[in-house]
Amino acid sequence: MKTFQTIEPLETPSQNEAEEMSIYGIRKVSIEYFYLGMYGYRDLKDAVAQAKRDLKASVKKI
Repeated sequence: MKTFQTIEPLETPSQNEAEEMSIYGIRKVSIEYFYLGMYGYRDLKDAVAQAKRDLKASVKKI
């Protein structure tokens, strides 16, 4: 059975940080990653495609 690690959401900027970001036009974005084993993928379709390749390869070995 596979277990998945829950990753806590990023902290919101403090008032000071938010003000500085506003002054300089800096914006904060969060990027989701999908992890399969030790590898991270930015797109779910890429992670699923790799998982299917891994499954196919493991079936051939049996």
